[in-house]
Amino acid sequence: MKIISGLILLTMTALAEGPSGTDEAKPLVIQDGEPAQSYIQAQLSEHLNKPAFFSVIAETPFVAEQVGSKKYWIALVEYFFGPSKQEALHGVTVILFYPATSELQFMTPVNLARALNDMEA
Repeated sequence: MKIISGLILLTMTALAEGPSGTDEAKPLVIQDGEPAQSYIQAQLSEHLNKPAFFSVIAETPFVAEQVGSKKYWIALVEYFFGPSKQEALHGVTVILFYPATSELQFMTPVNLARALNDMEA
């Protein structure tokens, strides 16, 4: 839970600071609003092998972050998925969008924290 709170705080801090002069423009596919929500839902559903039931509860806007030597756009998504609404499981996923290749990576908040700790070590 601390990791999720930290990611939300990171997102809110980045939004409050606004873009710096060196930030690139946010890629069109992840612009805030309905297109980004549709893109996130479609990509996450595909990643989860298109479950019969899939419902996004909350998602943060994408924020630019430097991870290691690469600049990513990062968002946090909370959702339910499963064979039916009655048998749905809760999930939280961090989506990393690498603009140079338009590649998406999906990680749990715990795996992201481990990867960041490994880079610092």
